Amino acid sequence: MQLAGRSLLLLAVAVVSLAFVSLPTTQAAVFSETASAADGFLFLNKFCYQYRSQDPVHLPCGDITLDIRVPRSSYPNDTKTPPPIRLCLYDDEARVVHGSWTNVLDNWDDWGCEDKVAAAKGSSAGVPASMNCSPLCHPRDDGTDCVPEWGGEGTPYWTTSFTSAPIRQGVRPRFWYFVLADCTNKLHDVHYRMHAVQAAMSSWNEEFGSNELGLNTTYLTFFFVYVLFLTIHGISTWKLQRKLSYLHPMLKLFLIVLVVNFIAVFVLLLHYGSYARNGIGMPSLLKAGEILVIVSRCFFMLLLLLLARGWTISHERLTKKWLVVTLVVSYLVVSIIILGYDYSARDPKLTKEPRTVEILTVLLNVVWLAFASWFTYAIFFDSYRHEENPHKKSMYLKLGVLFSPWFILPAVVSFLVFAMDPWARDRAIAIFNLCISTGAYIVLIFLFWHSRAEEYFSITVPDVMSGAGITGDEDYRTML
Repeated sequence: MQLAGRSLLLLAVAVVSLAFVSLPTTQAAVFSETASAADGFLFLNKFCYQYRSQDPVHLPCGDITLDIRVPRSSYPNDTKTPPPIRLCLYDDEARVVHGSWTNVLDNWDDWGCEDKVAAAKGSSAGVPASMNCSPLCHPRDDGTDCVPEWGGEGTPYWTTSFTSAPIRQGVRPRFWYFVLADCTNKLHDVHYRMHAVQAAMSSWNEEFGSNELGLNTTYLTFFFVYVLFLTIHGISTWKLQRKLSYLHPMLKLFLIVLVVNFIAVFVLLLHYGSYARNGIGMPSLLKAGEILVIVSRCFFMLLLLLLARGWTISHERLTKKWLVVTLVVSYLVVSIIILGYDYSARDPKLTKEPRTVEILTVLLNVVWLAFASWFTYAIFFDSYRHEENPHKKSMYLKLGVLFSPWFILPAVVSFLVFAMDPWARDRAIAIFNLCISTGAYIVLIFLFWHSRAEEYFSITVPDVMSGAGITGDEDYRTML
């Protein structure tokens, strides 16, 4: 029954993970799509530009390049005159500021195309919508209007490629929203490729929006950190196995945690390293890496919960271990499902997460804090209070003090993200979770070092250390 239950849980994780990896992603500096807009107001995508603290008036923050293909059939009355499509820009300022995308969203159903275009950055009150925003052509140095250069003669499409006027800002990082607009006609099957870049960044960082800026360097750094971790723990594990002719499941479980986390960091490095070159990255690897991070975190939580209940520390037999395993793996499956729903519900047009995603995230963090409470109670009020051996009692105290922050802080930070600015949220959460997990792993790598592991834990062959930790060889085999 245990084997069947374990297989079903692992199958559930695999199925949910594969379904999640197949979902599309919207995070990119290069975005390509074929879309339509019945009212002639076609949202493209958004990008978060860094600001210029010095001379923002003359030094640009960045721009976008657009390649557009419009079917001539969208203009059946005149297939020879290029379409009067313009590029409209909005930013994430407060609703009361002209050019605010939030203002447009709040009035999305009430405003027509001309009202939305009139609210664009740089638009003027009383000017016809056809004259607002920017024409699809390169700005002239003398400041005079440019004439869009459309190609595609002899084909069923109008085509053009241009680079927008430089975007300038000097206060803070800011999301900019890009729209193609032609309020005189509906836009049908418009194919576009948008490429946004940062002007003030090196080639290693220019493709990243400010909300993700530096993640490529972060994962490159932690890649080498986890190579070091695997080397140290691998050597320790190998020496312990040679010495004892047996490798305890606790050491195997921690080795799995390190390996899974290393693979997660590696695939995320591949994604962000590729993103630094092409502005797209490898979206499937991004989602696979996020799944592996969750898997690693849940396995580590399982290890800590088992230690809190006295596994390899106290002389009592570990009971109801499959209740712990089942709860943790169920939490893992639900976490992946919610992450998948988050991806499917993401809409770059929105300025914040959908309310359903926020509610599910809060509920998931409440469950995580319930695990944290369980860990705290088990290690301080159960194992610590009932342990008579001073050495083991001290061990419980140290584990509780050292690992309680690992349980509590990520959930607290997840609650705080709702108050964080969106241009700093993604990067802050990723870096913080990496740092807190890395600190926790360092502690166990130290405790599991081959010269001191037997001092802290009962990890020798069961018939040698009878009565210590888990009793019975079968219990060892069924733990993993």
